[in-house]
Amino acid sequence: MSKKKAADLVPKIIEANDRNSAIEVLNDVLEALYLTQSYTEMVYLQDKLKGYQKQYREISDEYRSLDVPKRFDDVHNVRVDLNFLYRDIVDELDFDINRLKIYYEEGKTTTRADAISALKQRDEYTKKSESSLRDIVGMDDGYKEYVALVSMSYGMYKALNNLLTNIKMMADSLASECNYLKNIEIKE
Repeated sequence: MSKKKAADLVPKIIEANDRNSAIEVLNDVLEALYLTQSYTEMVYLQDKLKGYQKQYREISDEYRSLDVPKRFDDVHNVRVDLNFLYRDIVDELDFDINRLKIYYEEGKTTTRADAISALKQRDEYTKKSESSLRDIVGMDDGYKEYVALVSMSYGMYKALNNLLTNIKMMADSLASECNYLKNIEIKE
């Protein structure tokens, strides 16, 4: 946010004396900070993803803390926890994170075109050619926001896939360990 925008917002903040005017000022602040609905949605999803990553670490730590030799019931309980965690993540995050990744990947052409149009409207760029504008499209604020959002959505997509892969690999390993422990218990 520029100092000028911040200076314009200060009197509005001071004058806000009821709920509606306070909400209006907050919306102006969010807009000035480029905190769009898309950005706040991604932050919400990212917070949920971080919460699930923490749960996975806790389950991993629980497994590491099991007494040796491990018992079938203990290992099986950890595996069940992993399976429920996997299900919860897929149910709650998978669709939205994949939707955002695809949305931002597919929107690149139109976003670039909009950014070029916006640059053409600015006095300092009216005489530039189309190819020159394509080279400097990153100077448009809307395009800068797009790049930030596409980067964030791709980062969440990769983090989600890594987390799900780790959970699946650990659950598969624990399934093998459960079979081994069950065979030992049967023999005893």
